[in-house]
Amino acid sequence: MASKVSVVFGLAFVEGMDQGLVTSSLNSFMADVGGSRRMYGNAIAAFYLTRLCGLPVYGWLADHNTHTFERIFACALFLGIIGSLVYSLAPFGKGPELIVLSRAILGLASANSAAEVAYLAFNVSTKERTKFIGLREMVFTMTITVSPVCSALFVMLPEESIGKYLFLSSSTYCGYALALSNFVVLAYFILSKKYARNRACEAEEHERSAIPLLSDGAESLSAAAVQGESATTCSPGERTLSLDTHVDSLEEEHDSIMNLLKNIRESGAWLFFLTSFQNNFNQQVVQWATPIIVLDSFGWGQAEVGYIFFAVGLAGFSAISIVVRLNRFIKDRVLFLACQSLVGLGVLLMLLQSYDARQRSKASLLLVLLFYWIGAFGQIPTNIGLFSKIVDRQMQGKYHALLQMCMASSRMVAGLMVGVCYSVENGENMLWMLTLFIWGIQIPFVSCMWNKLDI
Repeated sequence: MASKVSVVFGLAFVEGMDQGLVTSSLNSFMADVGGSRRMYGNAIAAFYLTRLCGLPVYGWLADHNTHTFERIFACALFLGIIGSLVYSLAPFGKGPELIVLSRAILGLASANSAAEVAYLAFNVSTKERTKFIGLREMVFTMTITVSPVCSALFVMLPEESIGKYLFLSSSTYCGYALALSNFVVLAYFILSKKYARNRACEAEEHERSAIPLLSDGAESLSAAAVQGESATTCSPGERTLSLDTHVDSLEEEHDSIMNLLKNIRESGAWLFFLTSFQNNFNQQVVQWATPIIVLDSFGWGQAEVGYIFFAVGLAGFSAISIVVRLNRFIKDRVLFLACQSLVGLGVLLMLLQSYDARQRSKASLLLVLLFYWIGAFGQIPTNIGLFSKIVDRQMQGKYHALLQMCMASSRMVAGLMVGVCYSVENGENMLWMLTLFIWGIQIPFVSCMWNKLDI
């Protein structure tokens, strides 16, 4: 079981590296290359726009052929390498535009997350699903915890220029580190699949040698049969996806989508689209607004932001660990509501602090951020776990693709709102009021669906 899902943990590691390194460096990097805060918001939105476009493709492929998982994961890691290098080489061209382009490429690479959850659904029992989703989130959160420290330490490394272009800096180091992490996971993935194929061929060879020799004719027939079966198992051509074979007609796809939407409405899965939208909106607002807040209030840069995200990531990792353990004794819905209460309180405190931003103290801000992220991380395994349990196993790819599209949409809007609101007067107050309002919308719907969430 562990060997089958190890690739999902590797992809979670890469995603965590992206979040940790880029979140702490993007604001200062954009300023270094002459970009505005609106361009900062555009870079955030570009990531989630391309992610939004790639999710339905990956989800559709995941549902139609399980062999497609290998191609999806390899493609995502390759795009991650390209996007990371474009990020680091942004000073050599039109810096702000290249940063936006790099985030767009990395967003397309991250769209494989729908296939990751579908892959777990195919390889993990329903009873164990929340556990493995929680473990994946723990890997993701652990990486988010450590990678911002790397970003902070990069500030201490020497800077090098090629002509007037800055080739090595604290921000470009982040891109190179992200490219390296994608390369390492891709290499591991390719080598592990090659090893698995060799083991399968050895097993077939051992089985063929164990066949008793009844006669020359029987031996020939048996050997031919085994050889044919072995060729079928071990041939690289077996894994070639034939699109002509698996692409359904437009009418069939239309009926499938209509049935999917009907099931979402009747099963109650629509609630998790609402909760996931607001979860991702407020998380992105807090995540991308934090570098701006600490820069404007205290003059803190990439190093300090890295240490802040290290602290909140450590708290989030602890929260997920506790929730996964408590899940054995306490139902998902209770844990979900408790974590959501912490999130709402954290957003409310951020709103109150925004009214007197000049008097904002370091201790109070850090305490609110810590409080918020404990709830935000804690609700992830229960929210996704409940959703995974309530939907049809055979359509996990499409379900999770739609869910990830909803999440990507909210993140894209949040990124644009951060860029716009911090570019206008009193925009910070409006941003936090909107975030609190969106969080509150879910409460009456969760109350109405409370009994149905008892699963």
